[in-house]
Amino acid sequence: MHLKTLILGLVFLLSIITPQTTAADTQTPDTTYGLFIGNSYCDFYVIPDQVEVMMRHADQPSDMRRQTQGGFSLAKHWAAGRAQERITQEVDWDVIVLQNHSRSSLDHRPLFDEFGEKYIDFIRANSDADIVLYLTWARKKLPQDQATITEAYCTLAVNKGVRVAPVGVAFASWIKAHPGLDILRDDKASHPNELGAYLSACVLYATLTGQSPVGQTARIEGANWLTNGDTLADLDPATARKLQQHAWDTVQAFDPKRYAAVTTTATTE
Repeated sequence: MHLKTLILGLVFLLSIITPQTTAADTQTPDTTYGLFIGNSYCDFYVIPDQVEVMMRHADQPSDMRRQTQGGFSLAKHWAAGRAQERITQEVDWDVIVLQNHSRSSLDHRPLFDEFGEKYIDFIRANSDADIVLYLTWARKKLPQDQATITEAYCTLAVNKGVRVAPVGVAFASWIKAHPGLDILRDDKASHPNELGAYLSACVLYATLTGQSPVGQTARIEGANWLTNGDTLADLDPATARKLQQHAWDTVQAFDPKRYAAVTTTATTE
């Protein structure tokens, strides 16, 4: 019994005096680390992974991770607490992308604003990461909702001085311009199909890097429950280029102040 106690004591002592290795200690200095906090609008065809591949294709080492749960809003993520843990403990993030529930800005606007602000303030208090809002899209049968969704994200962004990835804006204009190339799946016409996920990734890539996605790879390897095999995207070059150009045109023309419901002097990050 005394020997066991002695061993336990030594183990405890070693745990105190031995430096603890953290994830941040093993970071690669030239790698861009990103965390996506959201739901299935990130998970379908693993859009963060597609962004990572595009960055690597452009010779920018990257590690895009996600804290996602189907159907979750930022309010639910806040209550769960795991996203906050990862923000503060996992790595020194370069960018954190916030994606709220698709109906949050429409059905629960006070919560959309409250927890959007909470996450922005929390990230700023605990990290030097750039903050980007992932502006989502309206459901196919409710295109009139896009104006409200866009205004909500842009008002939050302008008020808090953060950037916006205008994915929903790109979706709306693509649907009008290319009715024969659908970007939404059949299940409630809400989630993206392969083309829609690729367009999302192109918009996010352009927003995060400031670089054009035109010329990016049209084939992205990876696994997802929606795919058969080892690819997240495998598009013909002509279609991929149309999506890339559309994403780039959208990002270049986008100004959140045009859509925000307030005027503020906040400085964009």
